[in-house]
Amino acid sequence: MGYTNAEHNNDLAATILGFSIDSRTVKVGDMFFALKGETLNGEDFVRQALDRGASYVVVSKEFNAFKDDRILFVEDVLEALKMAARKHRDKVKPVVVAVTGSVGKTTTKEMLYCVLSQRAKTLKTMGNLNTEVGIALTLLSLDDDTKYAVVEHGIDRVGEMEREIAISNPDHAIITIIGTSHLQVFGSREVIFEEKLKVSKKLSTSSFLVVNSDDDYLSTIKCQDEFSVVKVGYSDVSDFVVTSKKMLDGFLITDSGRNVFQCNLTVKGSHYVKDASYVAALCIKLGFLPEEIDSGLKSFRSVKGRFDIIEHKGMTIVDDTYNSSLESIISSSVSVSEITGGRKIAILGDVLEISDTPEQSHAAIGRTLSEHEKISFDKLYFYGKMMRHAFESYSGEKYHFEDKKSLVNALNNELLSGDVILVKASRGIALDEVVDKIMEF
Repeated sequence: MGYTNAEHNNDLAATILGFSIDSRTVKVGDMFFALKGETLNGEDFVRQALDRGASYVVVSKEFNAFKDDRILFVEDVLEALKMAARKHRDKVKPVVVAVTGSVGKTTTKEMLYCVLSQRAKTLKTMGNLNTEVGIALTLLSLDDDTKYAVVEHGIDRVGEMEREIAISNPDHAIITIIGTSHLQVFGSREVIFEEKLKVSKKLSTSSFLVVNSDDDYLSTIKCQDEFSVVKVGYSDVSDFVVTSKKMLDGFLITDSGRNVFQCNLTVKGSHYVKDASYVAALCIKLGFLPEEIDSGLKSFRSVKGRFDIIEHKGMTIVDDTYNSSLESIISSSVSVSEITGGRKIAILGDVLEISDTPEQSHAAIGRTLSEHEKISFDKLYFYGKMMRHAFESYSGEKYHFEDKKSLVNALNNELLSGDVILVKASRGIALDEVVDKIMEF
């Protein structure tokens, strides 16, 4: 078969309406790729996929459980999936923008989608499907009339970015920040920088690489012959200078020709301003009109668990429980400190996969929160075994819990109307349950 180089014994007359790797979600007409995972083998669910109406099922040549004219055999199912995605991308020929970075890539992706959609049909990575498999499935969902595709790239091992861009083949790219996520795998921020920068390997002379000029690693990227580097940040040496950052629901961005563009947001937070500035800079370079950029950014809405601001009984709850890192804790804490209101309170849970020395890394969180000139909390609640180290190094009013019920009881006795409350932790800590309990107060 053309897209997969599969072997088969019959004419392939069935129409393929979609693609799936989960037999439970297969729809009539889908092509099912029977991938082998760490715990499950897709080939154990071939029958279920066919029963649900799959037009074809792609399996390895070792598969011999039963015969069916709809079964296609390949050397490697994952490689077949990736090949199909590459070929479909090349057939549709959208303008692909890759978005990566340790923090802010999902928000940046969503904002960019909002702006590009102002002009033409645009596809985006759904949720956080930012792995090789997710990127392949995203590109396989391209319609023939799709003009733009915004593809999120996440990596947690060396060499992964090169495999991902071999699928997406981006025309442009954005790198938001070089942080400490998955530091225990990469070993250093320098290695993370080197791996993230590989997103540019497929760029051409007509491509733009947009980077955060306030990041100590990204700011060192020099002009390239192969593509154009666009630096965006608060520094005056940036190609696009962001100003009015105290304006939590908007900002000004000035290009190298001293042209000033005003952008407005319906969400609040200085970290949103930074993510939106990358989008604005790229779209200006791509020739979008100021009103298209402004309208697109104003249409962006926060995603649940990602600095999602909730008003409840006079309290402002900032649900930022989707994920966490040192950098995102600081960024979110700055944004919350800037929100007008009553007392500023933070509830912070453990950060998973932070480094090989999580005790020291969590202690650094406490010290940074104490010393940062733009962060001011009236009370700070630390939750989890690792956050004890942050608790011990933090100098302000503080409390520590390792039992969620005790934490909720303490909050029930403490929180008042007018409070601005940040709730943040790695997703595995499930502090969204605490948000739900606060909503019951």
